[in-house]
Amino acid sequence: MFMVAAHIVETYSGKTYTSFVEDRIFTPLGMSSSTFSPAKAVKTGRFTQGWTSSGRLLPEWFPEDMAILMAGAGGVISSAVDMAIQMGCIVAEQGTPVDSEHSIQGYGLGWFRNSYLGHDVVYHSGSVPGLSTLVSFLPDDDVGFVVFANGGDKATPVMNISNSIIDAALHLRSGPAPPIMPEKKAVRSPPEDIVDLELPLEDFSGTYTDPGYGTFTFCSPSSSSSYCQQVITNFTTVDSVQPSAPNSPQLLAAWPRVWSSHLRAVHQSGNKFVLLCTALFPEGYGRDSTPFETAEIGTSEGTAEFVVEDGKVVGFGLVGLVGQVTERERTQTTVKDRAEAWFDKV
Repeated sequence: MFMVAAHIVETYSGKTYTSFVEDRIFTPLGMSSSTFSPAKAVKTGRFTQGWTSSGRLLPEWFPEDMAILMAGAGGVISSAVDMAIQMGCIVAEQGTPVDSEHSIQGYGLGWFRNSYLGHDVVYHSGSVPGLSTLVSFLPDDDVGFVVFANGGDKATPVMNISNSIIDAALHLRSGPAPPIMPEKKAVRSPPEDIVDLELPLEDFSGTYTDPGYGTFTFCSPSSSSSYCQQVITNFTTVDSVQPSAPNSPQLLAAWPRVWSSHLRAVHQSGNKFVLLCTALFPEGYGRDSTPFETAEIGTSEGTAEFVVEDGKVVGFGLVGLVGQVTERERTQTTVKDRAEAWFDKV
């Protein structure tokens, strides 16, 4: 959604989204420490480092070219001082209106809204691997603040900090607020009776393609290509240090995308696999060379159901990435029609 919004801005403004934001927001407000460029941020010597929820150091997730692609969705690199300037503009309606008759008008614009102990709160949270943020303001109370955490998967602690700030700023409680408990992650219950694959595992390996997601190749343990040997080696290296590596049959693939480097498909039952978009660091990162794996984005796991016709695998349907059961999943009958995405086997 935010990538589409950035594209609309570029289309109608005649300039890049990053230039538009710099000209319309950063420069007028004097936000001199804000940029979309990781390279510029690094040169300041003040660029923070991100960490996984388990305490492993991560590289800057968006390289320069990817930062431009993701600018609308989560590309701003800023500081506490600069964000305080922007928050002052939002809360106090600072700045110069387009004309003297109209106030700033907004509708939606990516903000969430709720009530906290009777006070109107407008906020938006965000994260990339290794970093978590929350921007909040209370329009009726002239209060606004930003919470930065250089740790991944920290939405709940960040929200607890936010509530504590509101309590302190408005003197709402005499003691600490009760903490918000993390949302319980859905536990995928294994089938009571696990059904074997319809065909040998190696028959499900091979190249698959989808017009939107692109093309990739699944490898089985018997795959012998140099590509598959490298993929299998990377997973074996990472799994060797994990306390609970999967022991079910797996299909593995390289998947260099925005949020991931690889795909791990673990057999569930029948022709269904749990599909995980994950990032592997077989040589570790930073001073710690211990291999590790991370997958902290909420939409990283789904279910792949393969279809076999006339004794051959023809493709698989992918469901579960949107987080909710879709209308087509409820109403359609075939795997291809139920799927959020369909991958043909090449």
